[in-house]
Amino acid sequence: MKPALLLCGYGPGISYSVARRFGREGYPLHLVARRQDKLDAAVAGLQQEGMVATAHACDLGDPHALQNLLAGLAAERIGILHWNAFMDVEGSLLTASPDTLAASLNLRVVQYLAAVQTLLPQLAAEHGAVLATSGVMALDDAAINTFASDYGILAVSVAAQHKANAVLAQSLAAQGIYLGEVVVAGFVQNTPGADQHPQALDPDDIAEAFWQMHTTRATHSRIFPLR
Repeated sequence: MKPALLLCGYGPGISYSVARRFGREGYPLHLVARRQDKLDAAVAGLQQEGMVATAHACDLGDPHALQNLLAGLAAERIGILHWNAFMDVEGSLLTASPDTLAASLNLRVVQYLAAVQTLLPQLAAEHGAVLATSGVMALDDAAINTFASDYGILAVSVAAQHKANAVLAQSLAAQGIYLGEVVVAGFVQNTPGADQHPQALDPDDIAEAFWQMHTTRATHSRIFPLR
């Protein structure tokens, strides 16, 4: 049996598609989000498709809750961590609360790295992978920076995670662990705000990008769609 995929930050967009894509390949699925009802519905749907899936309600921004979750999975064969945790924040860097920035950075970087560190023995034993969902505001581009002026908190935290992934990819490779990051350049179907954008990206296509990166291990980061 294949090792499990631990999907942190489950929702109806990218993570649902990633769960189905990897589940079809025989990976058992552990889905993590705050709402138990949302998780139970997702697990039921995945199980109807013949996949092995379990639900774990957890506030990933709470370090104690995260460590309790990971302790409960210590006996599992976790071979893939997908960090898809997202905090929807708006606000200029001149007006947003420092507490909001701290919370966003905590979820995007601090708890992400804490999860990687805790799971390191399991991931190394499986020659596994860390997958991370990122956003286009992580990139240093004049047009993107102008657009991001009203989303400064989000832009800074996504950029910090993007840099962490670049460094982490090298460190994990020495342990035989692959890191793959998809920088999503656009709104995604089935997520907030996507209904106002007719060109919203298909999450199944993004999940396929993750699958191809995981199987080929040729590059640690790609922009989707290619710009």
